[in-house]
Amino acid sequence: MSRWAGFDLVHAWRVGDQADWDAVLDRHEGPWPDTLAGYDGTWSQSLRAHQLLTELDGIELSYEIGLASGGVSIDWRDNHIRRVQRWRMAGMKEAALAQLDRLSPDTVLYRLPKNWLAS
Repeated sequence: MSRWAGFDLVHAWRVGDQADWDAVLDRHEGPWPDTLAGYDGTWSQSLRAHQLLTELDGIELSYEIGLASGGVSIDWRDNHIRRVQRWRMAGMKEAALAQLDRLSPDTVLYRLPKNWLAS
């Protein structure tokens, strides 16, 4: 995908270069589907790029929730809301924002083992 895009999308995501992502996502022709799961057809590179973007953003969310569970003061919820606002698929945005209401650093999935925490 990076070769097709002409630059490294993961690097662009990491350094926060939204212009590179917009250049790839704007290549999509026609209306965006509501979700990837609801799309019936051949995936374009823009759809694949959108999937990559959502996966990278989900990894960042998990990382930030883990930091919060370890006691780091981080606004993981608002950070993720800002990331989701970049997404092009309305249904995926809605689902991600609804999921935020159910997430917590105290959730077993994100809670760090006690021996990882500072005493």
